[in-house]
Amino acid sequence: MNGLINRMEWTMVSLGLRERWQSVRSNWRHLAGGWAIGSLAWLAAIGPLAALPPEEIARKLEAVPVFALTDAQGTPALIDVGNADGQRTTVARMFLNPQDAQEWLKRLQAGAVSSSSELRVNAIPLSAIYELLQKPSTEYQLQLIPDLEEVKLARELLALNQQPPEKLQGIPLFLVTASDGSAPTYVTVDRDGTEEIRFYMDRAQAEVVAKTFAEQNPELAATVQIQVVDFDEFLSVLSEREDEWLSRVRIIPSQNAQAFFEAMGN
Repeated sequence: MNGLINRMEWTMVSLGLRERWQSVRSNWRHLAGGWAIGSLAWLAAIGPLAALPPEEIARKLEAVPVFALTDAQGTPALIDVGNADGQRTTVARMFLNPQDAQEWLKRLQAGAVSSSSELRVNAIPLSAIYELLQKPSTEYQLQLIPDLEEVKLARELLALNQQPPEKLQGIPLFLVTASDGSAPTYVTVDRDGTEEIRFYMDRAQAEVVAKTFAEQNPELAATVQIQVVDFDEFLSVLSEREDEWLSRVRIIPSQNAQAFFEAMGN
């Protein structure tokens, strides 16, 4: 192990972590709801350009746990790794799949990497990672590793939708859409009177929504699709636009990540 992220730097982005995780649990309650359709502003993207402030974007990422190797105090570890050119790079790796983080820890311990026995897999809000990315460090490279199984499923879906699989270069998000014949539409979920536009981080949850919506709306069943959106593209839209529909956007973490997080007892 090469060290830890600067404690002062990490303290600044992790303030109120306990309260933030309590908010996460609240956000995960009542994920089910009534489904409806609304104008697909994500694809149409019509309206004046205006940047959303970083803190508002961070709030939208709050409920997504990312898994990292940390010390007992929760500070992410920095690891020296080799690349294809034989050069060494110091990285802070964050994983969307908790099992990938566990496997990374096992590899370090099996290789007797210095101080790896003191590390553990811990959960960090994606919003904290986003804040770190706003001010890249010159001392280490922050790597956000996607769930490779979801990447595979997303590329299969792109091919099925007659889109080039290589269109996806990073983390996939899944959006359920349908059409009432007038315009492209998205499937919204009613949560406490608000029609949320949900982007799922695993294909399985999107498929449940698509299936349920099709069963409840047989006249639209043939038009139901699951669209793949690149996470970087998603962030670009959030940072460049201030349309009304963006306030209703919500990212739903994978069921695997939710279950692992709950089992950790945060």
